[in-house]
Amino acid sequence: MQLYIAAEAKEEIQKKVTSLTRSPKHYKEVFDRINLYMPLIERVLKEEGLPDDLKYLAIQESHLIADDISETNAVGFWQFKQAGALEVGTRIDRYIDERMHIVASTRAFAKYIKKHYSHFNNWLYSLLAFHLGRGGAKTFIKGNKWNIGARTATIDSHAHWYIYHFIAHKLVFKDAIGKELHPELYLYECRDCQGKTIHELSQQFGVSLPMIRTYNKWLKPTKIPEDATCSVLIPMTHQQYAQLDHLRVYSLLDKYKINYSAYWDKAQNFPCITSAKSTNKSQPTIQINGINGIVAQPNDNLTTLATKGNIPLKQFLEFNDIDAKHQIEIGQAYYFKAKNNRANVHYHIVRHKETWWSIAQKYGIKLSSLLSKNRARKALTLTAGRVLWLRFMRPANIPIAYLNDPIINNAPSKPDVAQTYAVTENTTTYFKKGSNN
Repeated sequence: MQLYIAAEAKEEIQKKVTSLTRSPKHYKEVFDRINLYMPLIERVLKEEGLPDDLKYLAIQESHLIADDISETNAVGFWQFKQAGALEVGTRIDRYIDERMHIVASTRAFAKYIKKHYSHFNNWLYSLLAFHLGRGGAKTFIKGNKWNIGARTATIDSHAHWYIYHFIAHKLVFKDAIGKELHPELYLYECRDCQGKTIHELSQQFGVSLPMIRTYNKWLKPTKIPEDATCSVLIPMTHQQYAQLDHLRVYSLLDKYKINYSAYWDKAQNFPCITSAKSTNKSQPTIQINGINGIVAQPNDNLTTLATKGNIPLKQFLEFNDIDAKHQIEIGQAYYFKAKNNRANVHYHIVRHKETWWSIAQKYGIKLSSLLSKNRARKALTLTAGRVLWLRFMRPANIPIAYLNDPIINNAPSKPDVAQTYAVTENTTTYFKKGSNN
């Protein structure tokens, strides 16, 4: 929906923005929870075919506190009352309260909001119905003469404060989400845990009992019921998860015998450029790696590219991980939508003069994600031949790998004989592909 904010609404929205950012300590606490839980919320909303912006409502409702309980006895991440939760099949009994499970409760929210949307055909009315109930929303809309369209809406004094607050939460957190990992933890979803105790899970994953308890408030006993359908959330350090992530893709990577050099030629397939529908015949839109974008031409600048994408300059800069001082590169791919968190291939072998940014643009991956996957804190100068991970985080026990210069220069047709060397913190070790040495 395209929203137009009237002056009187701006004032009310700004009050909420100010309150959300007044305390740096409180903001940091919420921000850390966002980095921990939001990937799970975003995944469920995408699987359910819902607008991504609905994720801000979870922050508004509970600040992502699992066992948050309101004065009206609404519980959990999405603040469901018992009747509403049961209506969409949420389990609430003496063993389990799925309102406190981030994935199960988000799935329940998706079902609930879809029912409202099927009635109103309007996302803002649907949000209001989530807060007031369908009858309450209808009464407010009629009594306040808040008449808006399904695709455009003016937010003015007729709108409900709940909508003001939703917009404020988006304004405050939209630039923060997805930029950083939680400083310490990653939530791993452990499935097929029925019948196990949290003590057994603690031993299996090397995570303390109190930590498992903290992130599984939905589970009341110490043993997971046999008929439980939701996963147990295991709070791991990034190092623990990296090791587990490596095991998860073990059959693909085959540990140290990864055929990195096979990916030298695959880089030529990126950026993958295809045509897309466009309303501007003089400047047809294309898709780059499945994302709407454009290839810079002579005389282009930041403003003209943003205009061609019909997006604000600030958004264009954000989508492309650049600032206002960036010099447009002719022939470079630029994006009109947010880039992905992972690429469509597993590795990239750095060419001469390539940078973290140019590689992120090449594959349509967020620069922050590319750095994170390669355990890099800053975008320092890259050495030609370095292997970058594009889909998964490089496990801590797999060292940074490089391909030797002859391989880089000649791009061999027989990658199975490529020499690879791995750099650890203090030493350099050498081994051949296909060998264990």
